[in-house]
Amino acid sequence: MRKGTYDRKRHDQVRPDEQKWMHIAHNQLGWSFAKIASIFGRDPRTVTQCLQKEQRILTDLKSGKTVEQQPKEATPDPRLMKHLDELAETADILAHHAQRLIRYKDDDGIEAMGDVFTHMSFWRKSNRTQVTEGTDPIGEFQYEEQHPVDPYQARWLYLHYDHRFGKPPFKEWNELSTGNVTYEIVDNLKFLAHGGLKPCPNCPICKEIMD
Repeated sequence: MRKGTYDRKRHDQVRPDEQKWMHIAHNQLGWSFAKIASIFGRDPRTVTQCLQKEQRILTDLKSGKTVEQQPKEATPDPRLMKHLDELAETADILAHHAQRLIRYKDDDGIEAMGDVFTHMSFWRKSNRTQVTEGTDPIGEFQYEEQHPVDPYQARWLYLHYDHRFGKPPFKEWNELSTGNVTYEIVDNLKFLAHGGLKPCPNCPICKEIMD
């Protein structure tokens, strides 16, 4: 189901996994109920009721009250969990680099050299000197060495991203730049990195595992 659409027949039916992702989006990423509803293809009223009910349950647990136990979810396939974990790690790395690009998005005097698959650095156009103010070039270099982006994982993540949020304004993640990066892309990558991934019908790895 595409972003911004929802099926009214599912108005009050929120799966436990969806509830978990909504909780992460609201409490860890600070997304509004309206944004969560748009991303999940839900009526905003459904999101509001779901998260308010969860908050009441947490309050009751803290106060010692018993609550009705949620039905247990089926044990996930370990291959699928490994695949989604690898994608989450890739999303976290790309979110880190996207935040670096955001810093200089509106500064026409600075350009980024390299890309997220290799090595990125930032240079002043006027005198061709590397930008160091407010940054840690050595620390970033070490981060890139310790957290390389696997092109294959990035390819599968692109498909997951497209399925959940729609196509980003580039064909591959190594085309991410100060010209096309947005705060929304950063938020979406953080969401996928912190529990927002689920099986994607367009991902060959997911299809192979789920068949």
